[in-house]
Amino acid sequence: MAIIFISTRKKQKMFLWGISIVLLLVLAIISFFVVLPALHNPSTVTVQEVFSAPDVKINFDMLDSGQVQHLELFPDNSSDGPGVAGRANPFIK
Repeated sequence: MAIIFISTRKKQKMFLWGISIVLLLVLAIISFFVVLPALHNPSTVTVQEVFSAPDVKINFDMLDSGQVQHLELFPDNSSDGPGVAGRANPFIK
């Protein structure tokens, strides 16, 4: 009798193929049992509207009100000149 040695690489390939086939079969069986009843009885599937958009009304007349007209602008900080912004470099002695 001849003794046949199968390399570990070949064993790993066969194992992965076997696991892949079993996984595909399990997924096919589960999808068969989930999809098949829905195909036989399409009237049981109901579609419900989940989101209903609220009616939003924006009052743009508020922009002309006195409260908005009397708002103050932020001060202009560009008067320092270019390159002066920030603090001094702490790494220069």
